[in-house]
Amino acid sequence: MKTRRHSPPLPLRPRAGPAQGFTLVELLASMGIIVFVLSIAILAIGPALRGAATRDGARRMRAALDASRVKAIQQRRAVRFEAQQATDDGGNLKVPEQWGVTPNAGDPTYEWHALPEFVTVDLKKGSGDWQSDVTAFSITFGSDASVKAGSVSGSPLTDAELLSPITVRLYTVREAPADEVDKGTCFIQITPLTGVFESFGFQEAATADLPNKTSK
Repeated sequence: MKTRRHSPPLPLRPRAGPAQGFTLVELLASMGIIVFVLSIAILAIGPALRGAATRDGARRMRAALDASRVKAIQQRRAVRFEAQQATDDGGNLKVPEQWGVTPNAGDPTYEWHALPEFVTVDLKKGSGDWQSDVTAFSITFGSDASVKAGSVSGSPLTDAELLSPITVRLYTVREAPADEVDKGTCFIQITPLTGVFESFGFQEAATADLPNKTSK
C-alpha cells in the first residue's frame, strides 16, 4: 500500500512594516558629505574657469592678429591690428578689466571684438621689462606680412624695437592665488621681421616671465 508524502509547509513571510525614514544623525551626515563634495568641486572648477577665460582671450587676440596679417598679404597694403582696454562713456577704464581687439583698425567697417572680462594684458619689447600699465597697443602689417610699425599706449615703436620680438602676456587674477595666476598665463610672441606668431603657455615660458615672478 502506497503512502502519500506530504511536503513541509512553506515558511511564512513576515509582514512588511511601515517604511522607516532617516534619523537626524543620518541626515546631518549626508548633508555634511554633500557640502564636502561641493566644496572640492568648486575648488577644482575655479582654476579651470579662470584658465579657460585666459586661453579664450589669447585665442581671440591671436585670431585678430592672424586676420590682420592675412588681409595685408591678400590686399597688398598695410593693415593695422589694435588692442585696447575698454572704457566707459566718460573715458575711464572699465572695472572689471576688459579688452577689445580689431583686425582692421581705421577701415570704414572695422568693429571691436571683446575679450573675456578680468583678463589682464601686459607687453614686453625684446628683452626689456614687462609693461603692466599698457592700455592699448597696435601692430601694422605690411604686404609682405612683416611688422612695419606699432605703438604701445600711444608711443610709437622705434626701429630698434621692431627688430626684436614683441611678447603679449595674458592672465587673470580674479579670486585666484598667486600660483594659479602663473599656471593660467598665456603668451603670444610676434617676430616683426617675419610677422610670425608663436603662442605658448606657462610651461614653455621662462620663470621670470610669469606674472608673480616678474620684477616690478
